[in-house]
Order: sequence, then structure tokens, then C-alpha cells
Amino acid sequence: VEQVRHRLEPALQHIEGRRLLAAPDCGLGMLDRETALAKMTNLAAAAHSIAA
Repeated sequence: VEQVRHRLEPALQHIEGRRLLAAPDCGLGMLDRETALAKMTNLAAAAHSIAA
């Protein structure tokens, strides 16, 4: 979660955290379901921590 949050933080110089839309760049279709879900869960947690 911290690594994802670190990647999202530079955007906060240009947009409010509550307006930031975090999305994967690509590649989840090639992963097994469990791994893809874990990555999306981490992305959601990082985005939520910024928006709070």
C-alpha cells in the first residue's frame, strides 16, 4: 500500500485527494485472480488513504 501511495502522491500537487482516480495501468488480465485481486485491494487502500 505504501509503495502505491508513494506513486499517487505527486498527483496531489495538481488535484485534491478526494478527486484523484486511481486505476491500474494494464496487465491485470494476465495475472491469476488472487494476485489481481490483491493488487486492486492495495490500490484501493492507497487511494482511500489519500482521499481521507
